Amino acid sequence: MTELLPVTQQQLTAAIRLAVGFTTAYGSHRYDRPPQTYLARLRPMTTPELYAVLARAASTPSLQTQRIRDHEIAAAHATAIKIRTIGPSSLIVLIDLQQDVTTTAGRRQRTQHLAVTTVKTGQDGWAVHDIQPANAGNAGDTDASPG
Repeated sequence: MTELLPVTQQQLTAAIRLAVGFTTAYGSHRYDRPPQTYLARLRPMTTPELYAVLARAASTPSLQTQRIRDHEIAAAHATAIKIRTIGPSSLIVLIDLQQDVTTTAGRRQRTQHLAVTTVKTGQDGWAVHDIQPANAGNAGDTDASPG
């Protein structure tokens, strides 16, 4: 049956692993590390266009001030839930991002349902091109809960 897919099994696996790894890195941060450290983890996994967006967001002074004030640390774990769209040069994966966030006010857990778009960058290479809430943006099934 995999011969019916527009990508090979290896390409599919690589794209999903990238989406999960990126989302875990995206959701993890520490107040005591500069934005450049966070961005250095993300850069090899992203397209230049997405990296530029992430760099602007990570460098927002108010965000940094809040995280430092609250001593915020987020440890994330991402799980691929389903494939929303698959094409010969892109794949959209629905992912649950679970974050364990610790601040001076205590500890809380947060779950986000995200759509991560990966695009081919060569014969077998992939890069993350977009990340957004699963119920926004790219058309398709937005139910990111395990079925």
